[in-house]
Amino acid sequence: MQISRRGILLGAGSASLAMALPRVSRAALPAYAGNYWLVLLGWGGWDPTLMCDPKGGAINRTYAASAIKQVAGTSVRYAPLSWSAGGREFYSNERFFSAYGKRLTVINGIDMQTNAHESGICAALSGSISQGFPSFVALTAQAAAKTSFLPIPFISYSSDDQTLGVVPMTRGRATPALQTLANPNLVQPGIAGVDYHLEAQRTRLIDGNRSMIDRLRESLRFGNGAAKLSTVRDLRGAASGLDTLYAELDKHGNPLDVALPEYKGAYPYEPLETFPDLVSQAQLCLSAFKANVTCSASIVMGGFDSHGNHDSSHPALLLRQLRALDYVYRFADQLGIGSRLNVLAVSDFGRTPQYNGSGDTAGKDHWNVGSMMMSGPNVPGGRTVGATSTTFESVKINRTTLAPDTNGAALRPAEIHRALRRLANVQPDARYGLLGEDLPLFGS
Repeated sequence: MQISRRGILLGAGSASLAMALPRVSRAALPAYAGNYWLVLLGWGGWDPTLMCDPKGGAINRTYAASAIKQVAGTSVRYAPLSWSAGGREFYSNERFFSAYGKRLTVINGIDMQTNAHESGICAALSGSISQGFPSFVALTAQAAAKTSFLPIPFISYSSDDQTLGVVPMTRGRATPALQTLANPNLVQPGIAGVDYHLEAQRTRLIDGNRSMIDRLRESLRFGNGAAKLSTVRDLRGAASGLDTLYAELDKHGNPLDVALPEYKGAYPYEPLETFPDLVSQAQLCLSAFKANVTCSASIVMGGFDSHGNHDSSHPALLLRQLRALDYVYRFADQLGIGSRLNVLAVSDFGRTPQYNGSGDTAGKDHWNVGSMMMSGPNVPGGRTVGATSTTFESVKINRTTLAPDTNGAALRPAEIHRALRRLANVQPDARYGLLGEDLPLFGS
């Protein structure tokens, strides 16, 4: 018997989906109707003083303290930075915070309790510096998959996400790879009409596949075959979900057309570096939300570990990241899911308040104090919670008002994630409890 490339792709697709599926049947569960959760990880340790916790002066040589700006009617302050690419201003903090500051809760002065990348990322994603705790978005996916049919509950582009088996995780892949799995009859994704099989042949193959599954279903009606039948049903549901995702992706072209409309196709790819990849990650995850096959996802952008050339490299990276977030918000609204979307932007930790040299090539090293930004349908906007001193040290906050208070509570990843879990109404296994205080960071 000859094995076609299409058959191999179908088999590979089924195998990868089988590994990613819940181990109980979800076919009878209702469609998901809750909120979506997206985490953006800035890998390497971003510098909040160039973004949402501005200082100026000696801490940042790129701007003066007197130039710091604030979103009108809010407590959100930001550094006055902009960056140009392709002969025009690419983006600025002012454009981002003016557009979205009123929907953000900015959390400054977080004591990440480490200045090591691995433990810092663990803390940012799960609330603990130790391994052994699932990522927050894995917990949101777990909770949703218990009551709703989600063929691909959790998509992750980050190699640092941990699930510990609470929910299947599907590693993010390039869009063409998913298109190939979803429609293996296409010789090349994105080029319609160039197929491996004629439509009549394809119909016969599909009918034969359905007949085989029906026979398999009949043979598995009794004994331990019931569990195997659940797997068959799940595979069919997952394949259908992948088809739905592909159909949604097929409606949208190059995501840069939405992300960078002013460039009109003349994209300065080289200066943008990882920006197109981050936007592509976001497009796929948001399309999966729209297709209702996924409820939780994480995307990642690296390069923030600026031990050298901090002033020349770090602002541009931050502004690429903020422009990608701009795309997330605009594309979500375009898809009609903006009112259900929660976005959390995190990083390992911050950068030192002093430079590690005196010249233009000086960098900044690891610093345990960091920031996060959160938005969502139940997140109060236009707020800054937490603070840092003039020397960029974490400041304790009042347990009720959240104002700076020398007798207050320390703001650590555990406090952030306890609040996130309450916001998402997730109650993980007691093994994954976080030791910390319950603070009303998101209004409750």
